[in-house]
Amino acid sequence: MAKITIVTFHSEGPPHDEGLSLEPQAAALRHIAEELGVGFEPYTPRRLRELGAGAVVRSYPEAYQLELNPGYHKIGFGAWKPFIILHELSKRNEGDIVFYMDANIIKYPGLRDKALSVREMVATALENCDFFIGRENVKSAATRAGQFSSMAQLSMIGRGTMFAENFPILLANNIIARKTESACAIVLDWLALCMVDGLITPPQTPEERTAGYKWFCAEQMVLNYILARHIEEGELPWYYPNLFYGRGNIPVVPENLHVAWLAGSPRVDARTPKLRQQFALEIKRARAFLSSLPTSNTSADSPDAGVEMTSPDGVNGPWSRNWDAMPSMQL
Repeated sequence: MAKITIVTFHSEGPPHDEGLSLEPQAAALRHIAEELGVGFEPYTPRRLRELGAGAVVRSYPEAYQLELNPGYHKIGFGAWKPFIILHELSKRNEGDIVFYMDANIIKYPGLRDKALSVREMVATALENCDFFIGRENVKSAATRAGQFSSMAQLSMIGRGTMFAENFPILLANNIIARKTESACAIVLDWLALCMVDGLITPPQTPEERTAGYKWFCAEQMVLNYILARHIEEGELPWYYPNLFYGRGNIPVVPENLHVAWLAGSPRVDARTPKLRQQFALEIKRARAFLSSLPTSNTSADSPDAGVEMTSPDGVNGPWSRNWDAMPSMQL
């Protein structure tokens, strides 16, 4: 029988980090997991630094502070999320389940309902896929990816397509993944692109904002565009993800009106690089980063194990990419 593990992330507060202490919330989650007989793994900025993964909780300059999430730039804009999911998957047996959820179940009581329904949600959400993230809204056009991203995210990950721009925003407070090759590949894509400064940091000028921009959702939009791109490239079905849980635990089949935009997406053929070809360097560096960790389960014989995890300027940690040096996409 597949083992289920609830995984979360929370700040501890000074002196360990600059966030508020969410220890009581994490303790409540642990109690729920123990009562249900499932595993529980909490991560904190301190634990990630002890693992050698401080790069995913790096502190960005104050200029990048988000108005609606003012402390997020102090903990890497959520780059830790794909890391801890992938790290937990690496420790599990094939077919085991990682059930990630945000820790603040007091501020968002619906998260508590999800935790209490972990077995039912796993059975439903993973019925037709190995990696699940639900919709933010039942209505396709209610919240669109283009309203919450930077132009860099839309143009580089989403290729600027109307399908990507109109893709329904997905809710990253709860992610369910079964340990399979396909699910781990998606999470690796996510980690690799979250560790690119130009794709995880918020827009600083009007020109860097998308049309209809409202606010910035950092790691959430990186994943949104990755999944939209995989749909366009045939890696995921057109209706993915065909469930809405919102902030509760009741599944609803949402609208899929946005799929009409697929007709205008670039034709996928030998001349059109797929996402994993376009970002092969970033994915290779993410593999090297994982291999470099003292607790990594990645084999030392991996072809990427000896690649040094540094940025182009030689500084350890997340790397930047010179977008001007990249060949333009032919759509």
